[in-house]
Amino acid sequence: MKEILKHPTVSAVVGTVLGTIIATPIVAYINKVNVMDALILIFNWLTNIVTFVLSFRVPFWIILIAIFILLLCKRNFKSRNSDSPFDFITHYKNDKIDNVLWIFDWIRGLDGKYTLSRESPHPICPECKNDLVLSNKTVDGYYSSRPTGFICENCGFSQKLDGNQDEYLLKIKREIIRRVRTGEWRNSLQDH
Repeated sequence: MKEILKHPTVSAVVGTVLGTIIATPIVAYINKVNVMDALILIFNWLTNIVTFVLSFRVPFWIILIAIFILLLCKRNFKSRNSDSPFDFITHYKNDKIDNVLWIFDWIRGLDGKYTLSRESPHPICPECKNDLVLSNKTVDGYYSSRPTGFICENCGFSQKLDGNQDEYLLKIKREIIRRVRTGEWRNSLQDH
């Protein structure tokens, strides 16, 4: 029943009828007309419309069945073609970029556009699914003053950072958004 009431045509007709019923006593009071006479005029007007529709000699039950079949077909068609441009929000939550599994969340900005949340993307080990942590240990075993890569504390997986950590995360964000823009995100769903 809620589906029928959400249909634009049905909601427009219901809204018009209810608006007329609510506005009629107010207008009748302002014009100093009897409220009952105004409501009777509206009722006669509605019965004339229903009589006009039914005067085509089509039984009412056929009209109801036709409307039911139309709404059912429309609902099935919507469910089959549910490939909306915003499907990535519910389905695209992780991807493997630069040998690292990245998980992320989408938020809707004030401008109405979807973007990655502040905490996204977050690096995950592709081997054991543990969180990756920043490491400042270089390949030679020395320690640097800045992070040089991600390391998994569980299995030892490591991935070298290309440059600064903030710049690298921005590069990953841009790549995720590029994949959404081009539609490549669907391929990554099939890969995982």
